[in-house]
Amino acid sequence: MQQPSLVEPGTLCMSEVVTNAIRHTRSPRIAIDVSIGDERVLVRVHDNRPCPLPAPKQPRHEEFEHGRGLALVEAHAARWGVTFFGGLSPRSKAVWFELRVAAEVGDSGAIRPNLP
Repeated sequence: MQQPSLVEPGTLCMSEVVTNAIRHTRSPRIAIDVSIGDERVLVRVHDNRPCPLPAPKQPRHEEFEHGRGLALVEAHAARWGVTFFGGLSPRSKAVWFELRVAAEVGDSGAIRPNLP
């Protein structure tokens, strides 16, 4: 099923997560995995150089050009996180985010998905 309402936030979040992988890990390989369901989209960006991620923050004025990536993901995704692979000595990680179809309240008061 197509989810046009998720295209813009999905593009923004994917761009931010991929940019973080390129800038902060210098991983020679980055893979993107997208799973599309009826009411959600799950995106995982894998790299093979695990490093700690900074917490999302609101940028100061002098950081306006940089430092907003995870704050944007936090603002647009229903959930996001990091999965490390390799046990106590991680060899790789995936930063993931989930987008969900917005629900709206119908005339009956029941919540129904806002589907096209």
